[in-house]
Amino acid sequence: MPLTDRYENTLSTTSEAACAHYCEGVDIFLAAGHGAVEAFSEAVSADPGFALGFADLARAEMMAGQMAEAQTAIASAQALAEGLPKREADHIAIMALLLSGQAAATREAVKEHVRDYPRDAMVAQLCTSVFGLIGFSGATGREAELLAYTAALLPHYGEDWW
Repeated sequence: MPLTDRYENTLSTTSEAACAHYCEGVDIFLAAGHGAVEAFSEAVSADPGFALGFADLARAEMMAGQMAEAQTAIASAQALAEGLPKREADHIAIMALLLSGQAAATREAVKEHVRDYPRDAMVAQLCTSVFGLIGFSGATGREAELLAYTAALLPHYGEDWW
């Protein structure tokens, strides 16, 4: 039986330790807590072939202001991405777009991705809040766009704390 995150997304790792550390990293990151970098680092230590672990390590490093480390992690994710399921491959591509500074392209890629994978929370999170890619876009009508985006996600998360 494949391993999954707590949002029921299949993960391309066979390591239960990598899965557990990855899930911990996602929870910490979404809660804006301390320790996401360490949790994702433990995930890729447990499975050095876990591409998604490297992608989200890159996101956590970016948020910690460690851009050189983030670039190294996303390069590792991209090097491991061949043959991954579409959700994971797209997730990695979106994080790579973000790290390359292409905010508008990332925003559109996120919106497209969540139509098919609304419970891919690490990707969905990129466009939530006033500090996300929609809120910071500067676009006229961004408040209405942000409301529509988050309202469309809401039914997929139910009573989830995030």
